[in-house]
Amino acid sequence: MAECAERLFPVTEPVTSLADYIGIGGGRGLVTAVDRGPDWVIAELERAGLRGRDRNGVPIGAAWSAARDQATYVVGDATDSEPGAFKDRYLVRRNPYQIMEGLVIAAMCLGAARALIMVNRRFEHEIVALLTAKDELAAADLLGAVPVGLVADDRPESRLVTENVETLAHVPEVLRLGAERFRLDGTGSSPGTTVFTISGDVRMPGVCELPLGFPLRGLIDLVGGGTTGHPVKAVFPGAAGAPLGPGQLDIPLDFDSTAAAGSTLGSSGFVVYDETTCVVAATLVVVRLLCESGVHGAEPIRHCLERIERGAGTARDLDIVASGPADVVRGALARFTAEFTAHLGRACPLPRDLPLPRFTDFDEPARRFEYDEETAIGEGLSA
Repeated sequence: MAECAERLFPVTEPVTSLADYIGIGGGRGLVTAVDRGPDWVIAELERAGLRGRDRNGVPIGAAWSAARDQATYVVGDATDSEPGAFKDRYLVRRNPYQIMEGLVIAAMCLGAARALIMVNRRFEHEIVALLTAKDELAAADLLGAVPVGLVADDRPESRLVTENVETLAHVPEVLRLGAERFRLDGTGSSPGTTVFTISGDVRMPGVCELPLGFPLRGLIDLVGGGTTGHPVKAVFPGAAGAPLGPGQLDIPLDFDSTAAAGSTLGSSGFVVYDETTCVVAATLVVVRLLCESGVHGAEPIRHCLERIERGAGTARDLDIVASGPADVVRGALARFTAEFTAHLGRACPLPRDLPLPRFTDFDEPARRFEYDEETAIGEGLSA
């Protein structure tokens, strides 16, 4: 067998056909998994240090070892439900075959009876790509023995393990090249690459796969092209954690460094706001999305922030906000206390339109996101 080729982008190397995918080593991960068996695969993932590419960042080898023979379903989450993130659709558009390969390896290792990809019904292009990849892999006998399907956002209720599709896409690469090679990228505690989304007040919004540990400033300046004319004021990691301030732009973007900074890597989607932004208004945008997602306790926070934003807020409103359920809200208030306090009893000093950081599409050549301000997060494909 020929040597496995190195890829510039381990999970987002673009392919246009199954033949292209096989040509860059596609399918070898599954072959290795079948030959070596679940015990070896899980041990190799543990050696690689692969962590879930979501807000939890759980080590995958240990998680799969604990869940073996307990899951009826393995579900790959491709819903892009985190505000400010576009990585799921980006991955599917570039290489749906690798996601499918990772999914069936997961099902085999966990002893699941069925493997599913959960996708939003509005993602029509991605649905077609996933179904096409599934049929082509099945015809080439590269889909394993476990039945594979697509489902709505409403996941099965019984005995399931859910992984983000980026996590699944990394699994074949670990098995194809080996744990030692996987660990050459990233940091000691956060090895490998991840798919970042950068949006907001930057010149070139976009999506890019980079090693974990890449600095936030580099993401803004090198990938995003810098801000649109004013210094950075705040960077929100979607709705997952506390916003980062201008003094924190040099932190490495990995699981442990962002946690040490009082925030989180989340789904690696970062929304940049410059000094023309009211942080109260930016926080309110995120809270409205939390309300649409049904986050418990978000509605009272929204009402308080709306009062503050229109100049009718009181100290009592700030107390309620400080006791809210979401890290992003408490973190914004803690990091920008003076701005929240100065906003009490006065109209917004920095009024501007702030779109909800929820994307319907991404024009890659133009480096432009299309925003959806109508449909709530989580609305999905009909069963």
